[in-house]
Amino acid sequence: MQISPQILFEAVKATGGYTQASRFLKDQGHDISRDTIRRHLEKLKLNPLGGGHPEFEVELPSFDEVDVDALIERRKEEFAKSWRQHQAEKVIPISVKLDGPIGIGFLGDPHLDSPGCDVETVFRHAALFDGRNPGLFVGCMGDVWDNWVGRLQSLYAKRSMSDAEAIALVRNFVSRVNWLFFIYGNHDLWKGRQELLTEMIGAQSPIKKDWRVKVGLRLPNGRTVKIYAAHRFQGNSQWSTVFGVAKKAQLDGTNDIYVGADKHISGYTHGWHDGNDRMWHAIQVAAYKKIDDYADEIGAERQDPYQCPVALIDPSASNPINYIRWEFDPEEGAERLKWMRSRFESGKSAS
Repeated sequence: MQISPQILFEAVKATGGYTQASRFLKDQGHDISRDTIRRHLEKLKLNPLGGGHPEFEVELPSFDEVDVDALIERRKEEFAKSWRQHQAEKVIPISVKLDGPIGIGFLGDPHLDSPGCDVETVFRHAALFDGRNPGLFVGCMGDVWDNWVGRLQSLYAKRSMSDAEAIALVRNFVSRVNWLFFIYGNHDLWKGRQELLTEMIGAQSPIKKDWRVKVGLRLPNGRTVKIYAAHRFQGNSQWSTVFGVAKKAQLDGTNDIYVGADKHISGYTHGWHDGNDRMWHAIQVAAYKKIDDYADEIGAERQDPYQCPVALIDPSASNPINYIRWEFDPEEGAERLKWMRSRFESGKSAS
């Protein structure tokens, strides 16, 4: 239904503007834009707002009004897509094609560009997972570099390498391993560097996630090992280095392995989920940053005996303590896995 010029005039005058008048009229059931109202009234030389100068006229640019209804529909579609992805990634399924025992390493914060990083050890450990040991896989727990931000950038004065060298070092490191997953910690996310890191990792890891990831390893014999790995779990205790991870394990009750990093300390404990007859393992992984001025400043003692523990999984074991066991030295873990696989290939297995 066409709106009379008088109604348009009164609407603009009463509301104090063309945009306000458009909204007012839409509320009354009239679908008319601000620019349409302006054009109608200008044709009739009507100026409901008054004012103006007799010797000149200002033509202000006009813009299309936001179509709020279309915007709402677009946002609905965007959220639906994001929600589907969010739900699908609650537990990411990984089908293990190799039959027999396997090992999963959890590599703690490398901080490769830090002067306190034990570069020799982190590269030696990473080499164990480059494919030379069948069935041995690894996930990175985050903070692959310092990537200082804000006032912390003053710490670059203590670093011997340039930013270009740091990027080259990280690129070389991540390219050496086919990662089971790669978590981005706070240092990786600073300054928007996760996009650069994602480009560097590329196809070396199918799973690249901010902060945490949940995966379900589907073993060839039908069993599943659920892993909840997070750069940081909430909770601290002066009496336990693994408090945050263990708290999550006890309150959650749906996973077999819980792994945390970030705090540059090591710790391990295990327990039992009564509700589902599942033994859980909670492990806190230390960093390769062995020299840390901040730790010295707050008087923190070193509690980092291991940086890359390995969960050894025997799919055929019926006893929970043999189903998942740990080697805290990855080199020993690789050796034990070789023995477990040789025993499997000869027809033997743990009880």
